[in-house]
Amino acid sequence: MLEYKAFRRQDCLGIHDWTIGKGFIMTQRYIKTLQNGWQVPYPGELRYKNLLCLKDYQLNADPKDDSGNYMPSISCGDYDDWLQDYLYHCDIELTDEQEKIRKHIQENPKCTAGFLGGEAGFYEGVGGLRPFYLFLDDFETELNIESLQGSVYDDPYADYLAGISEDVDEKPLSKLEYVLEDYGWHIVKQQEAKDFSLYWPDFEKFGMVMLLTGVGKDELVEMPDFGWRVYLSFYLKRYDDRERRITELTRFMDEYCDAVHK
Repeated sequence: MLEYKAFRRQDCLGIHDWTIGKGFIMTQRYIKTLQNGWQVPYPGELRYKNLLCLKDYQLNADPKDDSGNYMPSISCGDYDDWLQDYLYHCDIELTDEQEKIRKHIQENPKCTAGFLGGEAGFYEGVGGLRPFYLFLDDFETELNIESLQGSVYDDPYADYLAGISEDVDEKPLSKLEYVLEDYGWHIVKQQEAKDFSLYWPDFEKFGMVMLLTGVGKDELVEMPDFGWRVYLSFYLKRYDDRERRITELTRFMDEYCDAVHK
């Protein structure tokens, strides 16, 4: 299996990769600007070379039995065989950002789906616990960061400061910067939940409970590939050979599962 920290530095689809080439300057991307001028950034884990690799649930087919029912007990091998064929032949209208990511993957043949799996797993592992604050519906009108309550920690910002190593030169975020970063997670996770319920209404979304316990409330839970199928298809469409596509899927799944619990 690939070493996660090693492939993070490769010039491939590394969603949270900040080592992106000599002379390249990362530009912050913002979700929105609040009424008082505060800018809410996208999570850095979703950004790659100034592009946004947002989860996309539109490719929502699933293997079914002869009666048209879901097959939660399908073997991994049979699922991978079904999925490689589905993604190889899928046709979906891409956003401008997705098209740029597709071209980048096509131009970098050394990239494998394992890179995507590792970064997707890292994003899920980090995002499964975010946001750290409980943002109420009136946050954008009240704009009071001091009244926020933590969802996991009593004081998320104090916990953040306590976790910064003295050996790190980087200036810590101010409390406002930290809160706005966390609010970006809140917005993104809300949109993901909305999209997931639209495209996968019978399934339970991956989240904190599954991250901490490893189980969902039932068998129909979000699979590692669900939100990343659009990007995964970019890798699989490079290969006409079925066995090579299955190999790429195995790399994706292995790296995802390895990274999500780190």
